Amino acid sequence: MQLKKKPAAIRQTLAVATASLLGGVAQNANALETSSDWEIDSALLFYAESDRIALAEPVVRVRKDMGNDRFLTVKLVIDALTGSSANGAIPTASPQTFTTPSGNGTYTTQANEVPLDPGFRDTRGAVNADWELPLGENLTGIFGFNFSNEFDYQSVGLSATLNWETSHKMTTWTLGVGFNADTVKPVGGVPVGLTNMPVLPAIKATEGADHAKDVQDLVLGWSRVLSRRDLLQLSLGYGNESGYLSDPYKILTVVDGATGAPVADPAQRYRYEKRPRDRTRQSRWYVGRTSSRTTCCGSPIDTTLTTGEWIRIPSMCVIVSSWRTATTLSRTCATTPRVPRTSITRASSTGKAMTLPVPTTAWPTWSRPRWD
Repeated sequence: MQLKKKPAAIRQTLAVATASLLGGVAQNANALETSSDWEIDSALLFYAESDRIALAEPVVRVRKDMGNDRFLTVKLVIDALTGSSANGAIPTASPQTFTTPSGNGTYTTQANEVPLDPGFRDTRGAVNADWELPLGENLTGIFGFNFSNEFDYQSVGLSATLNWETSHKMTTWTLGVGFNADTVKPVGGVPVGLTNMPVLPAIKATEGADHAKDVQDLVLGWSRVLSRRDLLQLSLGYGNESGYLSDPYKILTVVDGATGAPVADPAQRYRYEKRPRDRTRQSRWYVGRTSSRTTCCGSPIDTTLTTGEWIRIPSMCVIVSSWRTATTLSRTCATTPRVPRTSITRASSTGKAMTLPVPTTAWPTWSRPRWD
């Protein structure tokens, strides 16, 4: 037989859209200073796909000058996702009926359409706090705590960053480490990998109500001030993830190895995915930034051009802002994603072909939707 999984990483799409601020995203950012010791920034991100998902995300960041080069920064984020998400099954020539993760209902996809679960919804709240203080004449430390919670996922993390300035403070070397302890709590329990998706009213086999996942990260960075308006930044990242790395809401379609058609028995047609419980990832990022200032109607106008690349995602961003009112007047960004190889074909233990996804290390593997 042959197993096929249609790659569908909705969080990957959102990550690209968020980073590049594509045409469907409207962002409004305001910077306020209530006193010399306080800074308050706010932003709103909106993103939508036709017949798919919609995202709304307000962000508030507060920074307090505690004196003696010590700063406390707190960021609050709330995001909401609604719409439909591909469940991983392949389109077929006849309608398909799937059982919801809770096991309390079903939904149907029409013939020759990508199977979408209409119950995709998620609300997440997150808080991040950073304490910055000098550790020496040219050494600064930033120690952070982050917490986020949603319907079926929770994450708690700690981080530490050291910034060392050299060359008369024109060059900065950065070392950062982070650790996150996550808990996956899918609706209906954690399915046993590669077991069959039951046909209602049957109950799926589970491994319990939740599973743990640990994430460790290491970042090395370098930045150089080239002139009053030019900056160059480079960074390398290494990470390790261990524990439950599968997506409990994604399924595979089991097809006949000879014909390529789904097997006839609905109870044997779909299986829950199963991924390795440990993986490493590497990242690299470089960016060049230049800015200029002109005057329009008596008000200074700043123009900032940022260009760079993260993994396989080249990007360019132009931001025009009013220096006097601290308001972003225009923001134009573009990316050119280079699609990596997403699948490999190998022989299975039965001697027949098996098509499997290649893990993409650039993005998270957990979609974290809220389902019925």
